[in-house]
Amino acid sequence: MIYTKKAGRNHWYVNDAGEKVPQVSAIAKSGVDKSNQMIAWAARITADYVLDHWEELAALSPSERYWTVRGVAQKARNEAATKGTKFHALIDRLASGERVEYDASEYPVSDVQAGLAFLSDFDAQPVLSEARIWSEQWNYAGRFDTIQSLATGPVLDGVVTYQNWLLDYKRANGVYAENALQDAGYDGADWVITDDGRMVALPQIDRLGIVHINDELPGGYALIPVHRGVFVNGRWEDLFTYFRHAQHMAHFAEIGDQFLGDPVSPPEWADDEEEMA
Repeated sequence: MIYTKKAGRNHWYVNDAGEKVPQVSAIAKSGVDKSNQMIAWAARITADYVLDHWEELAALSPSERYWTVRGVAQKARNEAATKGTKFHALIDRLASGERVEYDASEYPVSDVQAGLAFLSDFDAQPVLSEARIWSEQWNYAGRFDTIQSLATGPVLDGVVTYQNWLLDYKRANGVYAENALQDAGYDGADWVITDDGRMVALPQIDRLGIVHINDELPGGYALIPVHRGVFVNGRWEDLFTYFRHAQHMAHFAEIGDQFLGDPVSPPEWADDEEEMA
């Protein structure tokens, strides 16, 4: 069994022995090198902040200015992650007909409308949302956004059929390889952990996907399928296998320093006088 531990806005998972269990999102981030994209993004975010807060920064001491600017990108990343976690829950509540007040500066109306349009266009029916998962076999845990039944199946006798999609919502400029790894991790879990602590099987998952929300997309959204496997150069490549590789590399990032030993000292050679004696 796994349990959720919280401290402020952060959370993590532990097992019965109190040992920390790796999270799907952390595994995916550690397993894919996004340094080029992240460096460019961080530089742009920081430059924008400096230009927009020039007078405020000028009034600070050099050291205060340094520490303020240094933390801009990380703060923006943390805020984006928090907003993303709540976004699909907001969409689900609105889609169910619930009246919800939300901050338009946090969730632009265009993003909310795009999310609702997606659910409407595919006649989405909720199956399970915000569920904790646990891979007992591979020792990882996480919480996925939602499983929705979408009208994407084959048309049989003039009737559209439905498929269960495990989905992640991404309000971003692009969709990246690590997003596919996240879906693979959730898809490969053994159990759903219910709010009352029971372990139940995952619902049937027919397909994996990412709902990309962005103003520049037609209709403000795109449903991006994530393939469980692809043929590359005549060879079958399995997505979950790559997730497992990413898990190994994420673990190495934690323990890698332990493979480095202490410096080895050269032997203490006898000097020439001692040799002659």
